Amino acid sequence: MVKVTANIFLSNSESEITKSKILMKKSLMFPVLTLLTLFILSSFGTKKTADRKAAVSTTAENKKTNNENELRVANDQFYSALNTMFTGNLLPMENIWSHGEDVTQLGPFGDRLTGWNNVRAEL
Repeated sequence: MVKVTANIFLSNSESEITKSKILMKKSLMFPVLTLLTLFILSSFGTKKTADRKAAVSTTAENKKTNNENELRVANDQFYSALNTMFTGNLLPMENIWSHGEDVTQLGPFGDRLTGWNNVRAEL
């Protein structure tokens, strides 16, 4: 009888240990599966995101380069026209100015002229 009781006790102890192992495995499975799922899902868009970032970067660099080139051309045109104006020829300066009403000239003594007709009269 003692043997049977001991076997039952051992049997219960073994089944508790087995249940504990199963519970441990189940409790570890959820975080592992969650991390694995997140890793897989996050890797799907990586290439597209990198491609998009590269395209945006290239576009921004091209736009910056284009803006810099346009500014250099406008700067060169202005100083060429200014130098020509000092020789008495106003035509290049007239050609590079906008002829709209939003044109503004700040004079050397603080006066301000607005509109092409007013600025042209001062040149």
